[in-house]
Amino acid sequence: MPSHRHRSSAVAASITAFAVLLTGCGGTRVSDEAIERAAGVGQAVQVANPDAAAAVVPDATGAVAAVPGAVDPAAAANPAAVDTGPATTTNATTAVANTAGGTKSNAQTAASGGSKASGSSGKSSGPATGPVIRVGAVGTFTGPVGALVKDTITGIRVWMQWINARGGVAGHPVEVLVGDDGGDPARFNSIEQQFVEQKGAVAFLYATLGFSPNGNNKYLDSKKIFTLGTEGGLETAYNNPYVLTATPTGKVNADSILLALGDVARPLGKKKFAEFACSDFGLCDNFDQRWSNPEALKAVGFELVARGRPSLTQPDYTAQCLSAKQGGAEVIMLALDTASLRRFAGDCARQNYRPIFGTADLLALSSLPTDPNADGMIIASKMAPWTDTSVPGIAKVTQAFAQYAPGAPPTGGNTNGWILGRFFESIGKNFPAGQVTTADVEAGVYAVKNDNLDGMTFPITMVKGQPMKRQLCYGVVVIKNAKYSRFPGKALRCTGTLPGASG
Repeated sequence: MPSHRHRSSAVAASITAFAVLLTGCGGTRVSDEAIERAAGVGQAVQVANPDAAAAVVPDATGAVAAVPGAVDPAAAANPAAVDTGPATTTNATTAVANTAGGTKSNAQTAASGGSKASGSSGKSSGPATGPVIRVGAVGTFTGPVGALVKDTITGIRVWMQWINARGGVAGHPVEVLVGDDGGDPARFNSIEQQFVEQKGAVAFLYATLGFSPNGNNKYLDSKKIFTLGTEGGLETAYNNPYVLTATPTGKVNADSILLALGDVARPLGKKKFAEFACSDFGLCDNFDQRWSNPEALKAVGFELVARGRPSLTQPDYTAQCLSAKQGGAEVIMLALDTASLRRFAGDCARQNYRPIFGTADLLALSSLPTDPNADGMIIASKMAPWTDTSVPGIAKVTQAFAQYAPGAPPTGGNTNGWILGRFFESIGKNFPAGQVTTADVEAGVYAVKNDNLDGMTFPITMVKGQPMKRQLCYGVVVIKNAKYSRFPGKALRCTGTLPGASG
């Protein structure tokens, strides 16, 4: 295993460039709601705390159902629009590629604008005219928890529009079914069953397995149906061959965030470390355990001086700031939602305490850089950073958002959704011309060999009947002058796993 303490001479050599970056960047931001409207999600609800409730999605008329749940595809008026309706066992949420006019199926109509297939989509070279492929995305997408992952769904929607306009996947238009379980494990399983048995879903691009189902994937396992990605909090992808991941997950995900902050702190000689991971749900347990692991911290070069489990709902984090300050913490890692990140940084600033803060990509919404107290915060990306368009895959994401969500670049969460779609492209490049089945998906999964998804992640090689192996690659993003900015050094940083990651 390579040395972690001296991992990146390139980072050390670029510290002067980092200092310039911290004083030379500018830009403006577009709200999360504007991104969603441009991506066809609809009008956002105006609430007192937009960060905590940003995942609430109204219907095409602007009305919001009293209960999160299903979408009637007939009501979708825009490409990839999601219309929220009653959560029942007979009406499952769906996002349909749809354009006005025409007599083709919704997804076929949306796809007909493209004249070329994506280079990663196999044999398609014109409009997507094959039978529609339906894939699912199920999880908790409303409330404070939903705010952490809703950008992933936006990224999936943008990918769907992009790929359908370029010939689909191997000539097939893609229809994405999105189901919100409202935090109910029974509803999670019911929606999955509906999507498979009533809607014909042959794979799931995304599932928040670490939230309401707490890792329970029994239904899809029994059907031998693959899930391509999760929220990143569990080890499931490393022990279940039907749950995949294109990025680090579980302990390796937590370690990638630790390593990203270490890449910034080491050249500055900052070693004293504090970590505060939320107490509100199990996803944060993984972060707390890894970020306080003595062997992992030693490998990165940190010394733990303060630790805590605050709640996302507490109005003030002064006590945590003072604890870290009294311990001499020079860097603080936070596993909190965007609203809480802003409160934490502000409370510390009021104590005249400004350490280097770090957090994860999914926790950082587009509103975070607008807060002056977040200036200099380090965001760890579990793939190539979304700010670096020298990476072919990131350049494509940026182009897609310019086309389908104009006015705003992607976020880490959006890019996470995109890479799940891109993973499905790789799996489907040799799909047959006829109706795609779960058996075709399985064959496609095991045909993936040494694919880094346009340079966005580690090389993926699938072996039949085996879960994925642990691999660790990550990127680093810095907030400066109200925008997410490229951090100096290599875009995608790959290394061995930290001590204890496989235990």
